[in-house]
Amino acid sequence: MTDEQFAEWVEERLSQVDSRLGEVIAPQTDFVREAGSYLVSLGGKRFRPALVIAAGGLGLDADGGSVPSSIAESQDPEDTVQDAGEPWGPESIIPDVPVILPYPSAVPPSPAAVSPSSSDVPLSGSVVAPSSCDASLSSCAESQDPESTIQDADEAQGPESAIPDVPLILPYPSVAQPSFCAESQDPVSGDGLNESALIDSAVAVELTHVASLYHDDVMDEAPRRRGAPSANVRWGNSVAIMVGDFLLATASLVGSSLGEAFVAHQSRTLARLVQGQIAELRGPLDGADPVTHHLSVLSDKTASLIAASARYGGMVAGLPDDQIEELTAFGESLGMAFQLADDLIDILSDDSGKTKGTDLREGVLTLAPLMVITENRPEDGRLVALLSGPVSEEDVPEALALLRVHPALDKVRHHIAEHTRLACSHLEVFPDSPAKRALITLADQAVYRTS
Repeated sequence: MTDEQFAEWVEERLSQVDSRLGEVIAPQTDFVREAGSYLVSLGGKRFRPALVIAAGGLGLDADGGSVPSSIAESQDPEDTVQDAGEPWGPESIIPDVPVILPYPSAVPPSPAAVSPSSSDVPLSGSVVAPSSCDASLSSCAESQDPESTIQDADEAQGPESAIPDVPLILPYPSVAQPSFCAESQDPVSGDGLNESALIDSAVAVELTHVASLYHDDVMDEAPRRRGAPSANVRWGNSVAIMVGDFLLATASLVGSSLGEAFVAHQSRTLARLVQGQIAELRGPLDGADPVTHHLSVLSDKTASLIAASARYGGMVAGLPDDQIEELTAFGESLGMAFQLADDLIDILSDDSGKTKGTDLREGVLTLAPLMVITENRPEDGRLVALLSGPVSEEDVPEALALLRVHPALDKVRHHIAEHTRLACSHLEVFPDSPAKRALITLADQAVYRTS
């Protein structure tokens, strides 16, 4: 299979995910259907479903099996897999995401340009940065514990420690379960890719993500989401909260057909999402490092679901346990880079889909402002004063201008680069393939973007 054919294969399954999202919401009452499909219908990049599907593609040739017939019939026998060094085009997986590096020079700094000594902020796990994302990464892969995550400042929380045994109680017993996995195949059977389970995994992940957006907008009192009025503005906080709960229940219903391993990990992921939100609301304990606490929040609130997305792709692909763990670690590090890049976009981009400086207006301290306040340099007196609380509308342009030239942004870029390299190092265990190259491209698109 060529890279182009694999990209088409991914796009076809993303279309199936979109159709399936409508199916699982459609049987409800008119209002629940309208409110539940509101943010889903507004679109988004479908990054997490794309990650599930691309990771699942690693199982297309598992156990010597052939590629799907639709691909095999269209493939020229003379075609060969592209060289590992040949880049994927930025339109391969997510056509509408411009791949523009968030660096003033449009070129990421090299490790030498921004050395680890330029920041005292710890990275997730044990970092031994490889020289590139697509070659010579074994040293980093060997040194990283797949289960390692950034720990909360006051209490260590491993991904296996949150809810070890959660009894499965299906929500809404009066609602018939969609027959998405009629054959009830075990997605972790090791028999190669289970495409039905692949779509359902991606649907469950996207429903979980969208549900979190409904809840986030209530807590943040956000007026807009994806360029439209937020659900809490349109229908009120109570409805927005209940709709988020409904989508989480629907995700559980879809996931219940995917086997015990999926349900168990999804429960742990939900526990981490909630834990991260609580930690963010609580703030760091007295004496705790606020930067370390912030990174712990990002690990739980964002990286956990992205890690789960990569893991589910490996599970339904029938990959061995060690490879599934590497995919999970890939997603965890990618999730950290993804959120750090997203926070930079709020400072740097004029076309991010939301009003620039939103975090500043809301008094949300992302990594760069947190570094400014923590370092508290004498020359930053004005900026520190501006960042001491929610920035007023008239002061936002000044705060953004001062942040955009502050060295803290280079330190954040260093963190993004290191997390991305660490993520790609976990793909070193996989042989070269279109799926592996797609995952690397997806990582680049997620991190070096403007929206």
